[in-house]
Amino acid sequence: MGEIKGTAVASTLKYITENYSSDGLKTILDNLTDTKDKEIFSSTIFPSSWYPIQSFSNLCKSIKQAFGKKDPNILRKIGRYSAEQGLTTIYKLFYRFGSPQFIISKASIIWGRYYTSGKLEVVSSDKTSAIVHLIDFDLPSIEICERVMGWMEGSLALSGGKNISIKETLCKARGDAYCRFEAKWEI
Repeated sequence: MGEIKGTAVASTLKYITENYSSDGLKTILDNLTDTKDKEIFSSTIFPSSWYPIQSFSNLCKSIKQAFGKKDPNILRKIGRYSAEQGLTTIYKLFYRFGSPQFIISKASIIWGRYYTSGKLEVVSSDKTSAIVHLIDFDLPSIEICERVMGWMEGSLALSGGKNISIKETLCKARGDAYCRFEAKWEI
């Protein structure tokens, strides 16, 4: 089973703490049923370490369970936040000088820096739209797909995209062969 980079895990937990306090984080941890998951997310998260994608998926499900009724877009918001946190550091110049189309063209490289499973392939793109497929991902997860859409929104916004719209038209977690994301934006 694949893994996810600690920077993505840390930004997820940081978003919860900043927006729902330590009580929100406690609620999420209490909702986790696997003791291994509780141990992982109760400990210090190291940005350069790798964590089980199954545990991360369970964390995302717990977040949705705890806060999704009041905020159905919480995982998208966390994805956007993660883009803002992670991509304004290492990739700051990348985003400052790159257009949305350029950033999308680098999606597969960026994906590989955060996930050991799956490939994010850009099927088509132009100045104001793109179609991206997530293939060969070990763990189909609606929650992770929601987070990915938020991350794409955040990445496009950081590179100058406006009025961004991203929808998932196919999803492996819903029985399709792969996940398909269709993005549109203005510049």
